[in-house]
Amino acid sequence: MIATGCSSLTSISLYRCNVTDVGLETLAITCSTLMRVNLSYCLHISDCGLRALSQGCSQLTAVRISSCRSVTGIGFNGCSPTLAYIDAESCQLGPEGIIGIVSGGGLEFLNVSGMSLTLIGGGLAAIGTGYATRLKTLNLRMCRNVGDESIVAIAKGCPLLEEWNLSLCHEVRFPGWASVGLSCNNLEKLHVNRCRNLCDLGLQALRDGCKQLLILYVNKKNSRVSSTAWELFKMYRGNVDIKDEEVMCIGPDWIAR
Repeated sequence: MIATGCSSLTSISLYRCNVTDVGLETLAITCSTLMRVNLSYCLHISDCGLRALSQGCSQLTAVRISSCRSVTGIGFNGCSPTLAYIDAESCQLGPEGIIGIVSGGGLEFLNVSGMSLTLIGGGLAAIGTGYATRLKTLNLRMCRNVGDESIVAIAKGCPLLEEWNLSLCHEVRFPGWASVGLSCNNLEKLHVNRCRNLCDLGLQALRDGCKQLLILYVNKKNSRVSSTAWELFKMYRGNVDIKDEEVMCIGPDWIAR
């Protein structure tokens, strides 16, 4: 009913609605000028509906699919390069789905925090394969099993990253931290709260690299880093504001996209 009466619609929120793939197909056909779509907690949609939406709405700039448990991400395959903002918190994304999400080449913000265990180790490495070179904000908070392979690939393949949330990414070890320090030359904000494997050498790698870093979010009491290493960091990088706080949501307001 909404779709048939509002053909010029550019923004819609279907948060917690019982919309189905058929509904999304209808929406894509009748509201092809849509730019922003909020589908968070729409439990009855799948990649089929997302495919119809991403193919039918060529001006899409922002999509939210948080907690859509039947979505793997492959529905974004071949999406428009205008798609710059995807919030996929607590989704069950697969490796092919990650490739689909970045396939448009225009992504600037990506939130896959709290991702399910379908992707472990190097499963997020696809973000750094060349399709997400414009990415500026990446939220991997609570991606507990993401390993160094993914971190190295992203650090090298996303040179414009300005904010990266790695809080509670327990499997990031020295090779990952070293790559962040070496490759993330535009990084201004880094979140490392409760990262179990951030050690003295990892902090030194961040200290010696990340030349544009302005803010480091960290809970020092829950860290393996020694007090000496922290003092050295402060000595060499006095311009960096070390904040003992944990930020849940990062990045721009999706409505502004």
